[in-house]
Amino acid sequence: MEKKTKLQIPMSIKLKKSLEQKSEDLGFSSANELMRVIAHHFVKGNISLEFAGIKEYAPMIDEATEKRLAESLADYKAGRYETIDMSKPNAIKNWLNDLDV
Repeated sequence: MEKKTKLQIPMSIKLKKSLEQKSEDLGFSSANELMRVIAHHFVKGNISLEFAGIKEYAPMIDEATEKRLAESLADYKAGRYETIDMSKPNAIKNWLNDLDV
């Protein structure tokens, strides 16, 4: 038998009651059963998520900015950016001292 674990998700009482009611309406015995089914299918790739209205909250990037970001990422991947080795003590302090600011 497979070991089981619990996933606890903090939520408001109102949300929990709504989830339980919606789960029942869909024919599930509990909200937990609904969440197990959703998690299983999400992990298997059978479910994709798209939130209605999410685009209105996401920052819009114009084409010029998107192009600059793509070029910047390409430069970074090609090693054309100076990087700081954070594993070294005082890495940022030393880098700032080297700038003579």
